[in-house]
Amino acid sequence: MTAMRKLRNICCGCESCVVHCPRHCIRMQMDVSGDRYPYVDGSLCIHCHQCERVCPVEGSAAERRPLQILAGKNREPEIRKQSSSGGVFSSFGEAIIRRHGVVFGVITSNDAIARYASAKNLAELSEMRGSKYYPVSPVPIFPEVQSALKTGKPVLFVGVPCHIAALRRFLKEIPNHLYLVDLICHGMPSSYIADLYFHQIRKVDLNKNHEKIFFRDKRKGWKNYALSIVSPNAADQYFGTIKKDPFLRGFAQGLFLREDCFSCPFKGFRSGSDITMGDFWGVRRTRAAFEDPLGVSILTVNTQKGGQLLQMEPASKLETIVLTEAELQSSNPNVWQPAPRPASRDEFTTEKITASNFSTVVEKTLHVPMLRFLKKQIKSAISNMLFYLHIFHCIQYLKGGKTR
Repeated sequence: MTAMRKLRNICCGCESCVVHCPRHCIRMQMDVSGDRYPYVDGSLCIHCHQCERVCPVEGSAAERRPLQILAGKNREPEIRKQSSSGGVFSSFGEAIIRRHGVVFGVITSNDAIARYASAKNLAELSEMRGSKYYPVSPVPIFPEVQSALKTGKPVLFVGVPCHIAALRRFLKEIPNHLYLVDLICHGMPSSYIADLYFHQIRKVDLNKNHEKIFFRDKRKGWKNYALSIVSPNAADQYFGTIKKDPFLRGFAQGLFLREDCFSCPFKGFRSGSDITMGDFWGVRRTRAAFEDPLGVSILTVNTQKGGQLLQMEPASKLETIVLTEAELQSSNPNVWQPAPRPASRDEFTTEKITASNFSTVVEKTLHVPMLRFLKKQIKSAISNMLFYLHIFHCIQYLKGGKTR
């Protein structure tokens, strides 16, 4: 078996090439970093290039600018509590289900920590709320999406940008009743690290123990979210905030993201989605009156079709305010640029990290010397000061005053 190409920096691991190979000569194989990449058996390959025709990376679109940028939140506190940020996804999903359509998104279930599934009612939709920081292949659900589209009823597909792009390549033509919503993506964790943490360290067995995983538990607040594992046996329950849980901390710092996530080709709205949504982390700095302890979303309308989805009830009843592109950039920079690759990323390989040393290696790697911490705090303070100074100058200019 030989690698299809130098894939570590570009392949998103969607597995489209594996499914579409007419000779079945491609398979996914884990490399030393714990990421899964396609490898091809050269003795079987007929060089039909079908793998390239369905590859989302090969078909990434040009950079776009959104038609509209909004901050939004669901008016129902309980829905915001169950969601990763402001609960806008639930409104989009409900709008589709009210019209007898189908919603596709990621759930946690007894047969998998995370997988794509369909929702045709509000109970099934509720299972899709919240982020799932776990590697998922979108390809198994694509035939079901295709079948749902043949009914002529509205279909909503929600996923990370590379999965949106993969679906577009799979379908070839995008019908008017398909709505595509992608997430402002930080990256995907490596398969090895995710499996090591949940199966060996946390000993999660969803099928056996009927456990439930929450990757964005908000009991300690939206910005201090936690990873929680709820089990019928109260003694087995786990709760760790992003400041303490080693998996969340390492994921947030990019320590064990897939290698291709550091050079993601889908930033800048290149996935072809109709709407993009994510966390409005800068709400306190720029729109304090709109802040909510349960979370606030930032969303962009990228196409006219996306605008139509936003006008459907109950999405049309979301509480929203208009934002500037500068606010989008400063509040969630992952919309334009991938996560930076940490110098310590190479420490997280199948050879160097095990169940016994996982927490120790993460803690050691994330230890920030005091001087570096102070530099970061000073840089942040200067950035905030310059932002407010810019706002002051703009106000003075609009009033016709003079500024120096």
